Amino acid sequence: GTANPLNYTSTTTVYMPKFGVINVEKGAKLIVDGAKITNGCDAQWYGIKAYGDGVSPQNMIGGYYPNQGYVEIKNNGILSNAEEAFTNTGGSDSWNTGGIINANKGIFLNNRRSCQFIKYENIIGSTLYREKSKFIDCEFILDANHYQPFGNHITMWAVRGIEISGCNFSNGMNLDQNHEQAIYTIDASFDVKSSGTNISSFSSFYRAIASTSYSWANNSLFPISITGASFSRNEISIQLENMLYPTVVSNEIRVGAKQ
Repeated sequence: GTANPLNYTSTTTVYMPKFGVINVEKGAKLIVDGAKITNGCDAQWYGIKAYGDGVSPQNMIGGYYPNQGYVEIKNNGILSNAEEAFTNTGGSDSWNTGGIINANKGIFLNNRRSCQFIKYENIIGSTLYREKSKFIDCEFILDANHYQPFGNHITMWAVRGIEISGCNFSNGMNLDQNHEQAIYTIDASFDVKSSGTNISSFSSFYRAIASTSYSWANNSLFPISITGASFSRNEISIQLENMLYPTVVSNEIRVGAKQ
């Protein structure tokens, strides 16, 4: 299905066919307000593709983003059993990237990958701004009903400053199975922190957060920050490689697989 150039709000359960895709084109909004989008048969749907324009900024005009598709998940809206529940591009190259997701009290359940971010820089004039996508008080869940190999909850490549506040990342699968990462990034940055009294937490992953190759020389703005989070039952809680000036402070890391 395609949403353009309209504002479509889902408040009920939507069942998607095998490999089904929801395309949110530039200037369109898809709002999942307490609703659920899931598979309608014993096979995964593909997910939501938010189109963008890789060379245009994420500027809102008249309540819409004319250069980006916009997806909002709120009030315990659920995206489940998808191959790629959300991706910030509608194409195969950087000209289509920059789509936006704003998830506040969203639930990402049993997806192979919950969110994928492909290379995009939010530049206005000559100034780089923080990426507009954000996750606040969200649940990223993998449980016994997950029936395909798990990849990662969130992956990023060459995006800057995505906010992840008060989110819980959990893995209820057997730890002997392939349990990968909660967050995996290459040349990208993000800000993991609390949302009010809700801390971000990571439980039962091979690597809870794994990031590589984000250099201060590449960009002096928005270095990786991980503050006030809780890590338990992970083989590796935080792994940062080829990284300059990250901030990792006030986190609780429980060592060992059976706390």
